Amino acid sequence: MTQSLFSEMEKFSIIPASDRPDPVFWIEQLVVVDKLEPGVTPRRDISFRRGLNIICTEVRTPDETKPIGHNVGKTLLTRLIRYLLGERYYANEATRVSIGRSLEDGYVVGKIHIKGEPWIVARSIGVNKNHSFSLRSNSWTDALDESATRLKYDEFIQILSDSTVACFPDIVLYQSGHGIRWTDLLSWLTRDQKCAFGSLHQWRNPKTESGTAELKSEDAITIIRAVMDLLTLRENELRVQHNKLLDQKKEIQDRSVQLQIENQAINNHLVPLIEQTQTAVGQLFLDQMKETLEGKRDGLVGIQQEYEDSVDFTAEENVLRQVENDLSSEETKIGQLNDVIELLEKDILFTKESSPIDYYAAVDSHPCELENCPRRPENRISGTPDPDREKRLAQMEADLKEKKRTLLNLSAKKDQLLARKNEAESSLLAARRKTRKTILAISREIGKREFQIAQIEVYLQNVRAVDAYQDDIKSFESKIKESLAKQSEERNDFSRRKSQVSECFDFAIKSLMNPSDGGKILIDGNGLRADIDPEPADVGEMYQVQKVICFDLACCVASICGLGNHPRFIVHDGPRAADTEEVAYHQLFHFAADLEKYWGDNFPAFQYIVTTTTPPPENLENDPYVRIRLHSRSSEGFLLGWSF
Repeated sequence: MTQSLFSEMEKFSIIPASDRPDPVFWIEQLVVVDKLEPGVTPRRDISFRRGLNIICTEVRTPDETKPIGHNVGKTLLTRLIRYLLGERYYANEATRVSIGRSLEDGYVVGKIHIKGEPWIVARSIGVNKNHSFSLRSNSWTDALDESATRLKYDEFIQILSDSTVACFPDIVLYQSGHGIRWTDLLSWLTRDQKCAFGSLHQWRNPKTESGTAELKSEDAITIIRAVMDLLTLRENELRVQHNKLLDQKKEIQDRSVQLQIENQAINNHLVPLIEQTQTAVGQLFLDQMKETLEGKRDGLVGIQQEYEDSVDFTAEENVLRQVENDLSSEETKIGQLNDVIELLEKDILFTKESSPIDYYAAVDSHPCELENCPRRPENRISGTPDPDREKRLAQMEADLKEKKRTLLNLSAKKDQLLARKNEAESSLLAARRKTRKTILAISREIGKREFQIAQIEVYLQNVRAVDAYQDDIKSFESKIKESLAKQSEERNDFSRRKSQVSECFDFAIKSLMNPSDGGKILIDGNGLRADIDPEPADVGEMYQVQKVICFDLACCVASICGLGNHPRFIVHDGPRAADTEEVAYHQLFHFAADLEKYWGDNFPAFQYIVTTTTPPPENLENDPYVRIRLHSRSSEGFLLGWSF
């Protein structure tokens, strides 16, 4: 015999808010069809109700040796609900491919109420990937009529978003960097089964491939607090500012440490370079040292300039120039003499090898100007030998010998001049090198002083920056302290609401777990947590799962009573831990069913959909609570008619 929890509820003052007669949204019908065409027979048609909705499996008979309640479509059904409500995918890729190939033009169609207005939503589940759409209608069959006024699916999502999260326009999820989106809230209302109800703020598991990003714990807690009105806009602003202050403080601390490390390296360079007795580099000492170094540098610059002005290479350059002129003159003489010698040698050779006729022929081209010269053509006697040949040869050879002797003398003088030129060039080069070496030595000393001055300037600049950073850090610490105080003050303003939500959680703990236990919601600098008192020594899976379930239902109850902005819609997919006793598990169903009694003959203002392979309590195992019973005995028992 089952025991009602209604008496326990009477101890807790549940007064449904008169301005919340309906869930913000709820699903009335889900239909799966092979294609959208008039007269099509649904592959599956499931109706839902406001209040408790149980999706369960057939009970295995003693004769059956294999499980009949697993992999029959319970989770897929919840995923299809999520898919209708805006989630990107309704299953993992392998399952989508399997279903899509079998139902190429398949659709899931849902009838969903938003603030009392019915909507029809159709989304493709086939490989043909037909577009999704919505329409304002009271019958799902209107989705089969192409002449019906179809709206974009996004219009439905926008209405859903406006009805649920539009009231949080200024709240920013710090880790995600955006505001609260409808799909973020949907994640909490319809937890992934693979998250195993292990945490208040873990809602999506990447392995399920829902297409909804897994939120960081801090962002998930922010959503819970915002929805339950446990996070004021002012507090959220303070929290964002507080986190920025912490980031800015850390950035300044990191910069300060980096500058101190840099100064330590500079200190190690400066101490050995400066001949002083100090072993530590202080700011006053560095100011004095900088002034001294600047004086030394300026002095060296003056010495360098004075030296450069005094440098004179005129004597060396004049010697070189005179030698070059003399050398040029001698080279000219040698060239001219070589030309004379070459002509003389040609004349001697010609005279030796030529006959008188050849000689006279040559003379004909240059006749003598004397009228009586025998060498003139008109005075020449035919066959007459050259009377001056030998004499002329002797004279020419004597001239050649003399000119070659002169050439030797000129060449010797040229060699001397070349040696003198090389000597003058070497002397000039040595003088210039000596000057460059001196100037370079002075420049190096100037460079050393400038490097030391630059190091001191960097050091002093870093010291000033570190001092400023220390002041900034103190200022940030003061601001952070003020920020924490302001946040605490803000939290005091909604402590009443927190206390009321905490009472709802305490009520859920007592109803679902143990009447002697207590529950409370705690909010501090670490966010939000739900505690059970007393906490058992051995915290098992059942304890954690039941705590999460109690928390979700408590938030729904609080919204029923007018607290916060929870939509009063929850889907729990298989919320039973492996170590949960059946009698304890049944309390969950009794809680939801007994909650409906507060509306008497009216429809409850919440919808709770729960899947289970464990048989529900005896008094709740039929209509109206059980909406569908699945099994693997035959194809009709599977959600879509086959196992995928």
